[in-house]
Amino acid sequence: MLVDKIAASYAEALLAVANADNSLNETTSDINILVNTLIDSSALKKFLSNPVVSRDTKKAVLRELFTEIITEKTLRLLMVLVDSRRISFLQDIGDKFIELYYKEESIAVAKIISCVRLSATQQRDIAEKLKKITGTKLIKIALRVDPQLIGGFTIEIGSKFIDTSIRGQLKHIRRLLGDL
Repeated sequence: MLVDKIAASYAEALLAVANADNSLNETTSDINILVNTLIDSSALKKFLSNPVVSRDTKKAVLRELFTEIITEKTLRLLMVLVDSRRISFLQDIGDKFIELYYKEESIAVAKIISCVRLSATQQRDIAEKLKKITGTKLIKIALRVDPQLIGGFTIEIGSKFIDTSIRGQLKHIRRLLGDL
């Protein structure tokens, strides 16, 4: 996929520059701001992807929005993306950068879906167990509640999927009984 290759090449280059000038934390913060802004504003995303809007107009809007909240280096990246007609890939580049940053820093993201809201203690206990399973230094938890699970929870971390939900167990039993 072309988008993945483009995003990966820009993200890898940005990570290398951030590591070289010891600005990884600042750059990561900037990228999080940009990605979250794009997630929150579909209008901005459409504007940046619109080929009819001139490069100068896009640059002016980006400068107006971000000059005060991101570093000059990251702002220069935005200008390069506009000039190279790659600004529409900004969210993909940001997502890939964060993924590479997490990998470099030995951070894993666990997507947990539970039937009820998990307490802070439960989240901490799950994170500790997942650290041992994955061998990472830190687990970030993305929590979602789905009452249709009936009970238990599911965890997606990397390519691993753990299903302790009652709904998952019922599906498994249904499959077993269906084979009889």
